[in-house]
Amino acid sequence: MVYCWATEDRQRRKVHSEKMISDIHQDLVSVPMLPYPSQINYYNSRIVLCQHLSTIRSHNSFLLAQLPGDLDFLRAYHTATSSPLQLDHAVGSEGPPVPDKLIPVKRGMVLILMDNTGHAEYLEVNARVLLVAFSQSTLTVKPLTGSAKGLNISINCLAYRKPTTDGAQQGTFLTQFPISGGFTVFVNEIYFDFPAIHISYSE
Repeated sequence: MVYCWATEDRQRRKVHSEKMISDIHQDLVSVPMLPYPSQINYYNSRIVLCQHLSTIRSHNSFLLAQLPGDLDFLRAYHTATSSPLQLDHAVGSEGPPVPDKLIPVKRGMVLILMDNTGHAEYLEVNARVLLVAFSQSTLTVKPLTGSAKGLNISINCLAYRKPTTDGAQQGTFLTQFPISGGFTVFVNEIYFDFPAIHISYSE
């Protein structure tokens, strides 16, 4: 049997990071029962910054599991054509990243807005928002910061188009909400004014 020190070291750092994250989120279980202004203050005083996507996904899943409430999923779907009300993003091109096809959510969680189409006047890309309610067509969120802080904002799905190798447009569109989990996020200067834990290892 070959013993891998690197694997043990990563596991040790993961356990240590989860302990630190749990310490700052001791009251997470009670957050959904708080008034909305208190929920916003809670998330504004706690953020985890990471440099690696794998670590972000791991710690977002870890904290989502600690949040009480029913777990649901926002599922991407394919359509033959896109609605004229939706913006068609070319998957893989420069620009906003494509959201996951399956996004786990709970009411009372914090999300990241990956694309501010339709909301550019009052929401930045990567703005953190509180999830108030959701359906398969609309999210109701409250921004944690900015001029719309605490207001109910509706977020709709966007259509993402994958270009063919010859540059032609495909007729199939992936439609999904432009969001991801926001407990743990990529290091970004827009978060530097908030109390944060910085985690640098990858999994």
